[in-house]
Amino acid sequence: MSKLNKGFTLIELLVVISVIGLLASVILVALNSVRAKARDTKRIADLRQISTALELFYDNYGRYPRTGGSPSWEGHWLKFKTCLLTGVDCQEWAGDGSDISGYQAALSKVPDDPLNPTPDVDDNSTTYKTGWAWCNDQMYILWAQLETNHPALQSDADGDHYSAGDGGCNDPYYCVKVNWCH
Repeated sequence: MSKLNKGFTLIELLVVISVIGLLASVILVALNSVRAKARDTKRIADLRQISTALELFYDNYGRYPRTGGSPSWEGHWLKFKTCLLTGVDCQEWAGDGSDISGYQAALSKVPDDPLNPTPDVDDNSTTYKTGWAWCNDQMYILWAQLETNHPALQSDADGDHYSAGDGGCNDPYYCVKVNWCH
């Protein structure tokens, strides 16, 4: 009579564990790609929402806001958010500290980049960016860096963003421009 072995050999267990590990890594890579695409979709929707708020600002005041400068993009973004939410410092490049009388915000919250939901002045990480032309207050630009080759990159505003020839709105940057002239 032969003795029956019950259970798995060590080799069989190692093979099963290896296959499970391989499948898990493939799923994680696919999941990260889906997450990056979702963040890019949110970035595009956020910039469109901000653009709508800027158009409402323009309808009310006959111009787009010109917020105070900062040594970093993040610092400038914070000043831009303050302007859109409170109506303070929306007048000039230097930021004159004045507020718009009777200002009503078009947004209850100005969105931030999903990878940097709380930017600070000295932060050099991912953030949305805004700019205005030195020409006048009848134009603006918004941009965000995308993580994937999102289809929206085919229909955004490409070219320069800050100075002639810088190519700062070329892919992978998604840009919204209105009457832009540098």
